[in-house]
Amino acid sequence: MTENTYPHQDVELDEADIEIGAVEIKDGQSDRRAAVDADQRLCVSVGASSLPTGAATESTLALTAKESGGNLAACAQALASLDAKLSACNTAAVSVSAQPDARLKTDGALLSLSTMSKTVSSSGTAEPLAATSTPCWRADILAKTGNSGKIYIGGADVHHGTLPAVALQAGEAYSLDCPAGCRIDLSNVYLDADVNGEGVIVNLFAISA
Repeated sequence: MTENTYPHQDVELDEADIEIGAVEIKDGQSDRRAAVDADQRLCVSVGASSLPTGAATESTLALTAKESGGNLAACAQALASLDAKLSACNTAAVSVSAQPDARLKTDGALLSLSTMSKTVSSSGTAEPLAATSTPCWRADILAKTGNSGKIYIGGADVHHGTLPAVALQAGEAYSLDCPAGCRIDLSNVYLDADVNGEGVIVNLFAISA
């Protein structure tokens, strides 16, 4: 056997001198392999998965943007304001007073409940529910249980025959309820009756600082 001896020579290689043969990309848990198309592009299959419950989607984000006028910052600010109001509502102290007019107090505002009675002297002639200015935010009007005819509620032109408006049988009730920040003056609410001397009982709610 002949032993050949070659002279020592230092050789420096760069990336151009390195050639990599075929490389296979394979799923570690099956025999599925990545494919290469005709243009030498690597094709990878991506499976679909479900979003977690409550995750934002394109439709929910679009709806949020639409409701905020396209201004997501304004929407976020509105939600933060709502959270603050809900927190204040949940923690606001409400105390019931022992005063005879059933007053309730919350956040410095005093809610008073009082009861009044009103009869119609002459059938066919509308009369104001209150003789003087009586502002309130809600009034529950109950036709007296002893009435034999109907009571009619409306404006100054309410009339049992020609413009009956709201009609109450004996024992029936009707509520006047104002939006937040508004008041109704019971001197601007009128009654008429089928029978002279019949009328209503009124529970009225007012707020004062």
